[in-house]
Amino acid sequence: MARTSRIKRKHGIYHIMVKSIPELKLYNDNEDKDKYLKIIKEKQVLFGFKIYAFCIMSNHGHFIIDSNGADISEIMQSINSKYAFYFNRKYKRNGHLFLDRFKSKLINNDRYLYLLSLYIHSNPKDINIYRNSLENYYYSSLSNYFYGKKDKYNIVDTSRILFLFSNNIKTPRKSYKLAIENYTKMKYQDIDFKNDINKEIVELKNNKSNGRDLKHSIDKITNYLSEKFMIDKSLMNLKYNNEVNIVKSFLFLFMRCFCKMKVREIYDIYNNHSINTIYKLSNSGVALMLKNPNYTYIMDEYLSVI
Repeated sequence: MARTSRIKRKHGIYHIMVKSIPELKLYNDNEDKDKYLKIIKEKQVLFGFKIYAFCIMSNHGHFIIDSNGADISEIMQSINSKYAFYFNRKYKRNGHLFLDRFKSKLINNDRYLYLLSLYIHSNPKDINIYRNSLENYYYSSLSNYFYGKKDKYNIVDTSRILFLFSNNIKTPRKSYKLAIENYTKMKYQDIDFKNDINKEIVELKNNKSNGRDLKHSIDKITNYLSEKFMIDKSLMNLKYNNEVNIVKSFLFLFMRCFCKMKVREIYDIYNNHSINTIYKLSNSGVALMLKNPNYTYIMDEYLSVI
């Protein structure tokens, strides 16, 4: 049977669910959960998407993701393929880990967005020790909403959903806490939402603009990097030059992130570098942003000058 086309928008907000095949847990321990979230952070730097809420359990995970101009399929394929490689190597196994493709549903209105976040954050309610303290479940974004805490990898943006309550950030946190309490105690009745979410969890329907932003170009990126690192643009074409590897790391990363180019397309331009080298250098750019404070805000700097 042919797969149903995935419904996508360039700036869509999606309910994403990932699930393991029946005989396996998707996350066997906290190390696995941390690894998945760490991969999300790496890919968030690369693709620029936003996460409004998440909760990961042992055999599945729920996320509200704003693609923010990127392709949701590319985002999830990049995350899940890297995690599956890690998982199979750690547990010395082969074969599929995820049950079919990831599941996605486009969120079309604020009511559904708000109620979905309550549903996702209430996932740990069947675990006895969290039944009356959902915010203490570590692998959920609920504590971000209750207390304004940043999660370990700083991947969650609560402002979009909290804005539905009030412009005053203190008041909506109290309102959200009350909404969670009412939702978990079944005081919040919304038949349409319950019908929607039940159908969605039973079988979320499997839903390509390239999403390229024309205001970004290779010339603009190379001009910026040339000025920032004070090197001649021609050096970026050199294959064996360790002095400019950092510059090339950001060049290939920016081309993937802002121009939405695939590694193969970058190779067509910089074909004196192998596809594998381009891939590794762009990933090095991500690592530099995450680990070196000198480069933490390099993307913001670029965006401020174009």
